[in-house]
Amino acid sequence: MTLTLANVDGPLECRLIAVSHTDHRDIAMAWTVPPEGYGTGAHPQPLTLQGSTAVQRTDIDHFEVRTVDAAIPSGGTTLVVLPMA
Repeated sequence: MTLTLANVDGPLECRLIAVSHTDHRDIAMAWTVPPEGYGTGAHPQPLTLQGSTAVQRTDIDHFEVRTVDAAIPSGGTTLVVLPMA
């Protein structure tokens, strides 16, 4: 799968997580956002990533973009939820 991000301010450390219909979660991608961000005035170029997941396409309910926070075992803050189309 391919993900393109823009209008993202940093610094952040993030993950794209595939969530199955049974709530199984699998990390499909991970990345860091520098302080100047991606697709911003300070850094106009968007970030494009490619990744994969062990969750079968027909089993995916949605994707979550979450921050990584070592102090929060569940994985930080959910930034966006992307329904499976």
